[in-house]
Amino acid sequence: ISLYNVRVPQLLSFTCGLVTYIVLEMVLWDISFCVTSVYISPSSLSGHAFFISLYFFQVTLQGQHLPLFSRPLASERGTNLQRSSVCHRAHPYRTSHLQDTSHYHVCLLPSKDNSKLKQFSASEICRNCLPELRKLIYVIVRAVIILVQYFFKRKTWKRNRIMNRIKTVSLIGLGALGLLFSESFASAASPGGFRIIADASRQARYRKEGLYNNDKALNNFKMLRPDEACEPADLLIFAVKYGQLSQAIADAALHVGDQTIILSLLNGISSEEDIRAVYGDKVLGCTVQGMDATKEGNRLYWKNMGAFTVGELYSDQITPRLLLVADYLTRAKLPHTIVTDMRDRMWGKFMLNVGINQVISVFEGNYGTIQREGPERKRMIAAMREVITLAKAEGIKLDDNDLLYWLDVIRPLAAEGMPSMRQDLLQGRKTEVDLFAGTVVKLGQKHGIATPVNQALLGEILALEKKF
Repeated sequence: ISLYNVRVPQLLSFTCGLVTYIVLEMVLWDISFCVTSVYISPSSLSGHAFFISLYFFQVTLQGQHLPLFSRPLASERGTNLQRSSVCHRAHPYRTSHLQDTSHYHVCLLPSKDNSKLKQFSASEICRNCLPELRKLIYVIVRAVIILVQYFFKRKTWKRNRIMNRIKTVSLIGLGALGLLFSESFASAASPGGFRIIADASRQARYRKEGLYNNDKALNNFKMLRPDEACEPADLLIFAVKYGQLSQAIADAALHVGDQTIILSLLNGISSEEDIRAVYGDKVLGCTVQGMDATKEGNRLYWKNMGAFTVGELYSDQITPRLLLVADYLTRAKLPHTIVTDMRDRMWGKFMLNVGINQVISVFEGNYGTIQREGPERKRMIAAMREVITLAKAEGIKLDDNDLLYWLDVIRPLAAEGMPSMRQDLLQGRKTEVDLFAGTVVKLGQKHGIATPVNQALLGEILALEKKF
């Protein structure tokens, strides 16, 4: 803004002018079509304020010489501006003009038809403003009331949100995933609100051998037997192997109430339906991806914890219970994403497991085996493509873009890490091959779609299981 030799009084006038302009713009004129000529003496502070406000509007808001200010010629002083040429020859207003007590003519948005120009005195402007100023004061008072009400409601919302938080959490299963997230789960529950469901023999073994997460001892968890009376959990989490799911569902019965939300961390696309068959529509869809945990006995080692994806199974809505789970995961400091296409996401994770778990197990390798180009990676991708074909037959949106996404997910995993199926084979445990290749083969038979890659993987893994 080209204001020269500005002193404190002029700065105060400029500030007052800006406020004056805002008020006038709001309540006096519809500037988009009103054409006005105002003549006013700039000798007073109010004159300064009004004059500077219009100049501010010209330079800052319009970006062109509108409104135009002119210091009228001696022959034209005291008369209305009748010629637009005078306006267009006018120079921008400067602070030095404030010292002149003569009148100035101010033209707001000059019209081509100069006959529409009107002249107002300062008293007329004030008189015309009064009704609109009353309206403005009413609006301001009303706005203040609304703001006060908002802040009171905000406190109520915050209090209700805290009251509705997930406080009691029950976890069944201390395998790789259960052990990986147990400490985080406990941190977000209320004091004493986190419980591990385990029978007496498991509890004795846990206490004797201890539980370790990256060599950190975890020995302060509250453990309850399946038949031990307790308050129903706000959140029940299944983290067992698929072969143990039926027993786990029965063992968790006392932890399920009317408001209980259930999450399944199991692989595959079947566990949620198995749980829903017993406990109804209490189950949210959930997948965990990106972790590289390796479990050796009662010790777990990992570099990447992974992230949760949660959503409603048969709805594309963000429901209140979904927000409760998201709030809980946030307080647990666990990365997570809320989605509206949960079944598609679950099939994507299923596709990944069909490829990565089975191929690494058959080739007796690790994540590095399929991270580099070679026959192992090609076979993994071929097994995953069979899942894409079946997904289309099942009405699931899954394509090569999803395949590329999951290949990106496994790229940063620790090369020496191993998926759960490979760890099961190393420790002589039955695998979840029926959950992966077994499901693919059954769906292929259902839809009449050939699945030769998974058919071969199924036979090879079953042969490996027979060795122990």
